[in-house]
Parts: sequence; C-alpha cells; structure tokens
Amino acid sequence: MTNLGNLTLSHFEAMQHEQRVTLSESEINTMFKDTMYRVFDQVFEEAKQHSTNMREAAARIGIKRHAEALNYRGLS
Repeated sequence: MTNLGNLTLSHFEAMQHEQRVTLSESEINTMFKDTMYRVFDQVFEEAKQHSTNMREAAARIGIKRHAEALNYRGLS
C-alpha cells in the first residue's frame, strides 16, 4: 500500500496537469486520505473473506481488476 500512496499522488498530479486545474494542498490531502482509507477497507475485507494476509488480498484485488479491464476491452 506504500507504493499505492506514491501512485495515487502521481495520479493526482497528472489529473491536475491534464485538466489544467490547481488543487490546494488541503484538497489533495483530503482526496489522498479518502482514497487510502477506501483501498485499505477493500483490502482488509478481501483478506477477511479469503482468510489471507493483506499482501495476498491486495494482489487478488489487483488481478481481478486487471482481468476486468481486459474483459472490458475485449482482450480476454
């Protein structure tokens, strides 16, 4: 999830650049905090449901999302 934090902040930076908007530090902190809490909750629930650790749960979620994206694009 540490890497996710870095990726999330990079995404916010790219979003600002693409949309030509400037977010305040407070807005970015709020978006970041909301995202990290939401992701933690998703990973925690996945770990509970499958009786596994957080690392494996995060990997399971990532693999599912990747498969969904491939399917959505008709590549599966």
